[in-house]
Amino acid sequence: MSKVLKNYYNPSRAPTKDEIEEYAKMIGLDLPADNDLLYIAMEGINAPLPPNWEVCEDKEGNLYHFNFSSGETLWDHPLEDKFRAAVQEQKQRKTSEEKTVKCIG
Repeated sequence: MSKVLKNYYNPSRAPTKDEIEEYAKMIGLDLPADNDLLYIAMEGINAPLPPNWEVCEDKEGNLYHFNFSSGETLWDHPLEDKFRAAVQEQKQRKTSEEKTVKCIG
């Protein structure tokens, strides 16, 4: 039987440098080259859960996310794809800007 961990995400808790770096790698940042994009990881690491989602713990101690409205279960935070997409978008923007600078310079 699983148990619900109410208020698991605490926006007032400051994540450690190691936690931020680990999450940054999970969402596609290549550190230190992408240090300028760490703000995306910092925003994502403590992002609140969308409505109807809760963190649950199974009998083996594994954490997962459960949507009590739809019955959907995810290992990752429900918004993690949003932060992965933001990383990819910003990396593409940086690449485009670098190519433009090379053409102009």
